[in-house]
Amino acid sequence: MNNQSIFSAASVPNRTDWEQSVPHFATSHIKVQHPTKGIVPFYFSHVGVTLLDAFQTRPRVIVYAPRQIGKTTTSIVYLMWHALFKDNQTVVVSSPTQQHTTEVLDRIRFSYEHLPPFLPDGSDRPIPKIVRNIKTEMQFDNGSRILVRPVTSHAIRGYTVDALYIDDFAYANPKKLEEFWISAMPSIAAGGRTILVSTPSNQACPLNTLLTDKDWFPIVIPGV
Repeated sequence: MNNQSIFSAASVPNRTDWEQSVPHFATSHIKVQHPTKGIVPFYFSHVGVTLLDAFQTRPRVIVYAPRQIGKTTTSIVYLMWHALFKDNQTVVVSSPTQQHTTEVLDRIRFSYEHLPPFLPDGSDRPIPKIVRNIKTEMQFDNGSRILVRPVTSHAIRGYTVDALYIDDFAYANPKKLEEFWISAMPSIAAGGRTILVSTPSNQACPLNTLLTDKDWFPIVIPGV
């Protein structure tokens, strides 16, 4: 695999401005819902460091990793950061089912609701406020929005997408995933980001060819 990252620790960027550093934003201010412990601070594991660094610095990332290591939670942190601190962005969250996709947005919404109201940098700059908040969309007053769409051939047709995230892509119907991918590629804005995250499945996945594509940064966590 080309430029493959194998579960190794990475250095947290030496920047304290949480508008520039996703890891700083995550460790300082993100809360998540734990299934047994309730509201807890985001836990920044070595896997999280590796993923966040890749999401912020690489335009195309494909991740295969075991379950229960926080890959979706880490992805959610990045997507929220992208929407809040980059103006006029369209972020699309997709997965094999509409239910799973809306659950991802619910988790983003939960973490957003537990952010402090102002940036703690002495400038008293407010966090972008939500101006539209429905089951399938969050829109902020900085012009950015997060949309959820299932993996279908027409899901994001007509949009200009600045960040596309597909969760559990390996479990999508192969034909639908291929159709979605073909229709999605023209929608990705120049300079936009694409993040594919999944545990492995036994079925053939048309996107596995990206693991050896020189334009993609693959991350495979041991145990897959």
